[in-house]
Amino acid sequence: MFPSIHNFFFNQISSHLSLTQLLFNSPALRAIAQQQIITAINILWTADYPTSDELKLLAPLKLFDTLLLKRIYVFCSINLHFTLNFDLKITGGYSPIIQHIPNLSKSDLNNLRAKRILFLDQVSTEDGSFLRPYQILNNNKWTGRTPEWFNKLLSTTWSTSSRKFITPMPTPPIQRLLRNSPQIRDSPSFNPHNEWVITWDASSSDIIYGKSITQTNHPGSQSVTQIQHYIHTYVETFSPSHSTNTNASTPRRMTLFIRPCKGYSCHVYNVSNPSICTLYIATLNLLTIKLYRPLHIPAHITAPKRMWKFPTLHHHTLRTIAYNDYQRSQHSNSFLTPIIPVPRENLPNTLTIYNNNPVLNPLSPLYLKNLVVGFDKVIDRLLFLAHQFINSTDLSFYTDGSLFQEGPHRSLMGFAWIEITTSSNSTPFQGTTMFQPSSTTAETFAVLITLIVSPSNTCINIFTDSLNTIHNYEKFSNGSLSTRQKLKFTTYPVWSLILRLIELKHLVVTFKKVKSHSGDIFNDQADLLSKEATILSPIFISPKSDPSALMTVMFDYLGPLYGNIRKWSQRACHAHLAASNLHNKPQRHLLQLMDIYPIDWSSTSNWLRKNNDNGAPCSFHNDKTTGHKIKLYAHLLPTADIQQRNYPRLYPAHPILCSECTVQVYNNSHIGYCPAHLRELNDSLRTAANYLISLITSSPNAPPSTRDVISSIERSSLFSPVSDMYHPSYLLLHQLVPEELPSVVSLHIRSRKATMEILPFVGKITPHHQKEKRSYQKSHRTSRSARDPQDMTPLTQSGPNLQQADLVIRHTHNGPAHPYCFPKIDNDDQRAVIYCLSSNYLHAGSWISYFNTSNSFSLPYPEFRELYFNSLGLPYTRS
Repeated sequence: MFPSIHNFFFNQISSHLSLTQLLFNSPALRAIAQQQIITAINILWTADYPTSDELKLLAPLKLFDTLLLKRIYVFCSINLHFTLNFDLKITGGYSPIIQHIPNLSKSDLNNLRAKRILFLDQVSTEDGSFLRPYQILNNNKWTGRTPEWFNKLLSTTWSTSSRKFITPMPTPPIQRLLRNSPQIRDSPSFNPHNEWVITWDASSSDIIYGKSITQTNHPGSQSVTQIQHYIHTYVETFSPSHSTNTNASTPRRMTLFIRPCKGYSCHVYNVSNPSICTLYIATLNLLTIKLYRPLHIPAHITAPKRMWKFPTLHHHTLRTIAYNDYQRSQHSNSFLTPIIPVPRENLPNTLTIYNNNPVLNPLSPLYLKNLVVGFDKVIDRLLFLAHQFINSTDLSFYTDGSLFQEGPHRSLMGFAWIEITTSSNSTPFQGTTMFQPSSTTAETFAVLITLIVSPSNTCINIFTDSLNTIHNYEKFSNGSLSTRQKLKFTTYPVWSLILRLIELKHLVVTFKKVKSHSGDIFNDQADLLSKEATILSPIFISPKSDPSALMTVMFDYLGPLYGNIRKWSQRACHAHLAASNLHNKPQRHLLQLMDIYPIDWSSTSNWLRKNNDNGAPCSFHNDKTTGHKIKLYAHLLPTADIQQRNYPRLYPAHPILCSECTVQVYNNSHIGYCPAHLRELNDSLRTAANYLISLITSSPNAPPSTRDVISSIERSSLFSPVSDMYHPSYLLLHQLVPEELPSVVSLHIRSRKATMEILPFVGKITPHHQKEKRSYQKSHRTSRSARDPQDMTPLTQSGPNLQQADLVIRHTHNGPAHPYCFPKIDNDDQRAVIYCLSSNYLHAGSWISYFNTSNSFSLPYPEFRELYFNSLGLPYTRS
């Protein structure tokens, strides 16, 4: 936004970020990258690649043993994160112990690493409610005094004697129990005998007991078991009148039994026996349990029911087992059953189908749901089309893509294709995607989908009206681009998957250019379908689809970030500068006016960066004028408040009033709006209005009548009489361009370039502050010649000025700055930066055009971004 302001630290961020992206995406460096990731995880002692919360927790320990760790901390400070594309998570627990130890120290971490304690599950009881005694950990093999980390854990319990956690573990501990699941029979229907099962119900967060009735195994689908629903009760608390027995012992000492359920909200009607409550559950989700015959029945139960069954394990144990099995199934790489009737694995034609198109094979790396994630109905449609084209050897597709923008802040990409050779009627397909929105990305995505549904050893003709897509295919396919050059393309992951499909499926692809909107029926139909597709829910390329890509860059966990990451990181740093500038104390009045008069930030940036000496690259006059603009914008002109800050011994500590009006404090907000100089300011506005009229009327695109120009400018609030500093001319005076000014000009000049040429009009509004400044200096003898060098006290870090390394970025967090962390800004600024930086990969356009304080900072399409993260099995908490 500002010219000639370069931060060496910003340049280092951009350079190291580009090198890190190359390290994690280069096949030649894959082994080195994996070793560095494993080393970093071992140093930080985390169960997986560290999250932003874990990095904040471990930041005080200063664990910078490797260059990668230093980079990770710096990138995290500007909300740039890397997510793993492969599974590196250490199993054995759900609750990392470092998140539960208060005031974790470096020695605590080293002791935990030496004892190989990574999870709180390892030191807690089976139900996760109590801390186990240190003496019985590791079977009494640890000698010496109790470590400090264990004493810190004791402080999180109610008492040292009970050792019950004040805050129970959010997830029950993992228990290494054998999984006993029902055997899936090789028959369409099977009736198990005396098979008792349990499963976890996520909707009610409780266990379900049952007895297996019928196991159904249809070809091409998962095995489903019909069970009779049972509910659990304790013998000691049961009575026919449903009254509680006061002699009941603790839950662990009670006798558990299960009895038939009389009715359940989720039960399915049983035709054979309508009186029982039945449920249909996937066989893979069931666990078998054992029963026993009790030897003693309490006296208050006169006659035990014949239908009562007594499990060998207690209810709490069975509940933990069922929940752990549910968690294990959620973290596994499960897949949904295709809607097409795929034959069973033991039939001969199954291998033929899988060989013809590996995207249909659930065990293949090219299985469709390993390549594409998102809306299930669209993915199921692709599976159906892949099965429909399974016997084709020659296919022809008309592809097209379109960029849809709903207002300036929301963008989606629609893509579509039409296949014209397989049948008398053409076969259409349409879909939507997002991230890095551009028409080229949409066109490339349409090409990718055609290769996914095409079988192996097929000749494919692709007709497209995008010449850029054809050129990019030639660049990527001839092997002339290096990995670093490929990473600069925003469509790099799409082309990487396209080339991988062509190689592994042995496809012969030919691109043919067609002229757009030339009357070609199929091309026009594909164009119409791509525009209509934007009403659908999107699908995305899975980051795990590229085996050479170990990690994916994300900004604030909002979505993947591709393309020239070096250039994008510079945008992130500039946005931090702009956001922190606007929230400085001297500029609070600017923020108040922005809520009333929105700012055209694109025009403002062009005006601040405009060369002021006829394009001379090195000019003293240009540097001086540009510096004055920046000082006006940042409220840094040498008024009384700035001089008090810079020379505390020379200027008095009390507020200094303006020497002209003697009423208001003489600061940057007072410049030009002194009551003694309002007449000069109004004259300057009238002069500027006349100058603006002359610029519009002298333009080659000028309107035929000047009367309309004069009337529109006179009606504008920018040129109304000024009475106080709440006038919109305050923004113009401080080098900000309100949206009203380009709007007035665009009423008469349609050319955007001609409108930008009128920007020098802003410089015609000049403040009157030199007279007040010189008058005060003369009366108090504080001019430059009268200053004593001893009075020019240098500023310290504790003073109100900013640190030199931070330039114009203000510290707003408590405590000293981290030596390897970029200083963060507060929550309000963070939302602003997230909003403006989400442009160009969440919506189209440059960040400066979205940086407007009048917006609500609502991020676009939160439901689609949540769909992306949920499809990958990653948590998403952004609103």
